[in-house]
Amino acid sequence: MSLALEVNGFIRNSRKTSSVYDLNGLFPTMRSGMNIETTAASGMLTSLTLYDDRGQIYETAIESDIAAFWQLTEGLCTARTTYRAIKANADWQGVHAVGQRAIFYEINGGALPVVQPATVVCKRCNVVMTLEAATIDHRHPQSGGERQAARRVFRAVGLTQQHARHPAGRIIEERSPFKDRRAGFPGGSLSYLGVIFFTCIKIANKYEAFAAACIHHLVNLEPLCFRCNSSKGAWGY
Repeated sequence: MSLALEVNGFIRNSRKTSSVYDLNGLFPTMRSGMNIETTAASGMLTSLTLYDDRGQIYETAIESDIAAFWQLTEGLCTARTTYRAIKANADWQGVHAVGQRAIFYEINGGALPVVQPATVVCKRCNVVMTLEAATIDHRHPQSGGERQAARRVFRAVGLTQQHARHPAGRIIEERSPFKDRRAGFPGGSLSYLGVIFFTCIKIANKYEAFAAACIHHLVNLEPLCFRCNSSKGAWGY
């Protein structure tokens, strides 16, 4: 079962939560005096409203927001065993400017006809390589980097008070319906919408699973040449 189905199902059945969480660095921080109320129809979660004990509403995520959140997060994650296949993903190719570029080959001093295969640029040394030759590197360690990866995903999809800093994150951010809804609690990291979605994940006990999935999110996978990808132990390609 997908994380979206598990989390949405749990929240739909809860109807209301008085435990609301923001992020302080990489760690959840409870926001006292806050609540989230849900509505559902025909077995589907239709809205999530963040409000305080006085009844003041801060933000509401409607059904299309909920769908967009999962599409931009879990929907752009690959499986742990198939992340290298991200090279065939059109979104990933767009983020990393995959395109046809002239490649010049020479054998024994003789030049071969110029070819223009699909190419991509190494994110560390800027060498142009064929897409086939590119390796895929995780921006965060696969063991121990899960929370950093989750925070990067929240920032990239427009759910933090600060904008994305990495070029790949900025490209994803521009496509997000949340990018102009940045208001959040003073001193907090997440926007009010981010608080809503993060709280749902946290109280459904899926934060660790979500963070692990984010390791393999499109924004956390980048192309490197063999020389730069030290985890491959290769020198050249």
